[in-house]
Amino acid sequence: MSARRGSRVGKKCRDVNRCDLYAPVAVADEHSLIMGPIGKRPSIPGSKLVRRDQFAISPQGIVHKPTDAAFTPHPGDPFSGIERSGQLYNSGPDGGFDAEQVHKLMRELWAEYVASNHGLFNL
Repeated sequence: MSARRGSRVGKKCRDVNRCDLYAPVAVADEHSLIMGPIGKRPSIPGSKLVRRDQFAISPQGIVHKPTDAAFTPHPGDPFSGIERSGQLYNSGPDGGFDAEQVHKLMRELWAEYVASNHGLFNL
């Protein structure tokens, strides 16, 4: 299969708003490509397990303790705020955490916390 004329495959896109959302991010072998969102790493098969007990939750936000990834809500709106990646995208020699799994569990735990403590957030 050859790339058609004008295709962005294999070329860097200078205008982020005009780039394709999905592009080849790694070559598995000569016959297949692993496709994933630009700017995100594909899931790591040997990544560390993300567990509920790795998170610290308070009215000021939620933190994934091993990586320092966090969400801090804006006052008055617990579902709007600032996300910090900390060391989430830095993996050591023994592998790192799957960022998508950390963010997914972080959102779930935060939603549970807000629902069970709605008085703290004036909802």
